[in-house]
Amino acid sequence: MAINIMLATAMQPLGFLSAGWLADWAQPHTSGPGRGAALVLLASGVLLVVWGLAGLRYRPLRHLEDLVPDAAPPPEADADLDAVQNRVLAA
Repeated sequence: MAINIMLATAMQPLGFLSAGWLADWAQPHTSGPGRGAALVLLASGVLLVVWGLAGLRYRPLRHLEDLVPDAAPPPEADADLDAVQNRVLAA
């Protein structure tokens, strides 16, 4: 999950840099001012929906919650949590 978020965050500058160029490129293919940006926004929304549906159709990704084992609770989970918190705050 952390790698996924890291890669998504790293791609944001690429999106910011390419959005203006794509809107300018799409402008002659549409009628009216601002239609290029609207077309880029619409196309990106459609691609995200298609990408999400493709992820739902991919069986290992759809059943990931069942395939990945649950994390083991820490040993402090059986102890008195107030005592654990007081010990941490006192340190």
